[in-house]
Amino acid sequence: MAFKLSATQLPLFSSFNTAMQYYNPAYSGMENKFSLAYNQSLKRLEFHKVNLHGGTLYADPFDNAHYFNVIVSTPLRLKDKSNSGIGLMYTRNNDGLYQSSDNFAINFSHPITQLKNGDIRLGLSGSYTQFEFEMSKFNQMNPFQPDNFKDFKNNTFNYTIGLMFKNDSNTFNCGVSLMNARAVEFSAYTNDQKVEMLYQVIPHFTCNASLVSELSEKWSIQNSFIATVQAMNVRKKDLMLQSIVYYRSLGLGVQFYSSVPKIGPTLAYKKTRFEMSYTYLYDFYLKWGVVGIHQLGLKYCFNSPK
Repeated sequence: MAFKLSATQLPLFSSFNTAMQYYNPAYSGMENKFSLAYNQSLKRLEFHKVNLHGGTLYADPFDNAHYFNVIVSTPLRLKDKSNSGIGLMYTRNNDGLYQSSDNFAINFSHPITQLKNGDIRLGLSGSYTQFEFEMSKFNQMNPFQPDNFKDFKNNTFNYTIGLMFKNDSNTFNCGVSLMNARAVEFSAYTNDQKVEMLYQVIPHFTCNASLVSELSEKWSIQNSFIATVQAMNVRKKDLMLQSIVYYRSLGLGVQFYSSVPKIGPTLAYKKTRFEMSYTYLYDFYLKWGVVGIHQLGLKYCFNSPK
């Protein structure tokens, strides 16, 4: 009997406005201001138990997850006076009780084509990811021999390339990006049981779009979507749709995920420099006992550099 426990490196954050660089490095410096952003996702799960030859196996501990990232971005003035951008990003993933990873990335973007009503930017990102399985904690929860499970660490280097378009009025933007692939896996045995631990950094193709429509002087609506496709030996598709109606600075909306269907309300606040959104997602995959996903996005833009 085999139990495969797996996770991917790319959690989804609900607020695209505060996590643009996370999905596509071409957004670095796009706002022509120094900016600081924070994103967090917290998913609580009541562990589903499986009887295993008189013992108990906690079948899907990776679903108890906490992710957060911090993004710093600034425009970069080159000799040709073009509005390039550079950004730094740190992402922390706690996937369950004993799997975690730390990702450090540097992003760069540069306009490659100036159009009549906007421009197209090219983005590149290089990142280093260090991940760890603390199998000593797994041993305490499950009826296997401790000697078969040792703490496991490894690291990967990855790159991402992206393109994006934005119009001059900043009411519409769209982009595509592709992240490269690395994979690490190992197996452990105990008697007639086999447990496979698989950590994957697999190709992620991401596309996105966001449109802000002014309904009146006080009312506006923002519609956005993010779609990711994970390739190679694990094929997974995620689609996030979000619509927020704003009255002046306050917004109320709804968000939907297609992969393992989730839906929930979004509360938002947006001023000239500061932006915040909170989303509570209700997971319909009830047989695992999910009680909800809390997602928070914060962003502050400072004065433009001289």
